Amino acid sequence: MKYILDRILPELRALMGEALELYQHGQFQDALESLDSKLADLEILVADMAHREAVRYNLLHTRLGILAGLGADMRTEMDAFLADLQQEAMTRMGNAERLAMLIRQLTIRDGMFDEQFSEADFDGMLTAVPPDACSIRFWSDVSLWAFRREYLHPLSAAVEHALFNPAPAHEILVWKRIHLMFGSVDGSLGDAELQAYISSISSQAQLREFESSIIELLRVRGQWSAAAQKKLERVRVRLHRAETAQ
Repeated sequence: MKYILDRILPELRALMGEALELYQHGQFQDALESLDSKLADLEILVADMAHREAVRYNLLHTRLGILAGLGADMRTEMDAFLADLQQEAMTRMGNAERLAMLIRQLTIRDGMFDEQFSEADFDGMLTAVPPDACSIRFWSDVSLWAFRREYLHPLSAAVEHALFNPAPAHEILVWKRIHLMFGSVDGSLGDAELQAYISSISSQAQLREFESSIIELLRVRGQWSAAAQKKLERVRVRLHRAETAQ
């Protein structure tokens, strides 16, 4: 399946490259100014209306991450984006990406502010999202929300999606993360699988996300072990050595 994200990825990379590099170096204000300049000129930079609409939603999503780095009032900023996402897009591609992004934002907001995005609302909204809008980014955000809520249905859908749509190499760790969360919720997660996932963590960003989003719930559910903790410490040392060697 050719996802919308795949179709607009070259344009996204060109438009976000500078902002993301600045963001990664902690230059949040410069990153925001770079991204805002691209948004202001988007009609010129992306000629195709369908691509332009889909690209815009993704740029605005990235913009929220930069604003978080600046310490902005995220409830206010997310409210503004959600209001934007409630408005119908002009094209089929734009509307598909809008519907998927709306669910993503509601799951993220629920995690940040405990907004109680309900399972019934999720299920109802998901039926309207075309399959080509359900990219790896969509399932990653949705799965984290479902993991926190212990709601198996979205995790099952994500795992099934992965089975029928083999991921490229750079997405494998994301799918492993989703499968780990699925196993945690359905009770099938074993210590060997958990340790294998920990061993596969290859960057400080992935390690921070795992520690901030997943470990505490594994502990609460009795799925964290002394062996997993030792494995985590080894991975932390490995990543630190790799970072200092650069």
